[in-house]
Amino acid sequence: MKYFVILSTLIACFAQANVQLKQEEIAFMNQFYLKQGEQLSNQQTQSRLETLSFHLDLAKQKAPTLLDRVSNVGFSTRYHKKRYMLSLLNANINAAANIKLAITKEELMQLLGDYPADGNADLAFINTLSMPLSGKYTLADAYQDASMQARFNLHQGDINQLTELTNIDVQYQSIKQHYTNKHVRWQVLEDLSISQAITPALLSYLGVKASLHNESPYLDKLKTQVTPRAIKQYYNQNKQQFRYSAQVTAASVSFKSHEAAQSKIKNEKALQQILANKKRLIPREALNSNFINQAAFNLSTKQGPTLLRTPINEWVIIQVFDKKYDYYSEKSETVKYQATSALAQAKAKENYATAKKRWQQGASL
Repeated sequence: MKYFVILSTLIACFAQANVQLKQEEIAFMNQFYLKQGEQLSNQQTQSRLETLSFHLDLAKQKAPTLLDRVSNVGFSTRYHKKRYMLSLLNANINAAANIKLAITKEELMQLLGDYPADGNADLAFINTLSMPLSGKYTLADAYQDASMQARFNLHQGDINQLTELTNIDVQYQSIKQHYTNKHVRWQVLEDLSISQAITPALLSYLGVKASLHNESPYLDKLKTQVTPRAIKQYYNQNKQQFRYSAQVTAASVSFKSHEAAQSKIKNEKALQQILANKKRLIPREALNSNFINQAAFNLSTKQGPTLLRTPINEWVIIQVFDKKYDYYSEKSETVKYQATSALAQAKAKENYATAKKRWQQGASL
């Protein structure tokens, strides 16, 4: 993500909360959640819907690109919104609309050309795809809605993929045109659908929830504000988190075949004697790439003799008799990294909670 979130503006820039949900809208969504298998009370449903409304306002100010797409490899947010709306209004997403696209595989391949090397087509190219597919929905719209994999399929002339994308829009436009429920506002449902689609990525971006796939410049900014004093305090309060096995006392017996190992296990008394005679101290420094040593560090003293298959397709019985523990130094990179990450995320959650509370109070911030 290209934009950068400044910590001091997270709370200061929220607009006043102005979404007032009708009881009919809360009841409608409550029934939807029940059908999805979620047993929520009306109050719990209202709380969830208010949170979704808050997230939409938050995204508009702090992460507007999510309103277009939450991931470079995924479908567009608009596409996810349409699918969620179809679910809300009981439309059969998998039902094929009665459409037949006026384009062949060869024509589609000629229009799109080669698939971009990095998977990303520039906007100028997309704007040339003005061919109408259904109503106002064009090839450009379908291409923008598509995920990276779906775009690749389109470049291969996959008419079924193009029909599927178009079908979602056809069904969405149909239910929109025929929607008559005056008690449940269409715009409210659309906003909730958008927020539902972007919420996981938004919370990841703001550092409220950890994710392996979304960067968080905001969380990175918070990490730079963690002081050595805070790290020391965190270390002292969570020292058990930084405990590690420093050395183990263990024994092992290797076998060429599984049958031979099983035979030895059945003779428990003889096995215990062999293991007792082969006890040795394994320091942490001896781990390296030694399978038996690594296994000994990972096994518990409570497990007793354990039979394992080795990477070279042999078998080994290992028993751990004792473990000695130590703690990472307060100055170590392990402590610095874990403490900084934990403290930054805690601050992100605190800021999020404060902002949400003020938003709920209707404060003009």
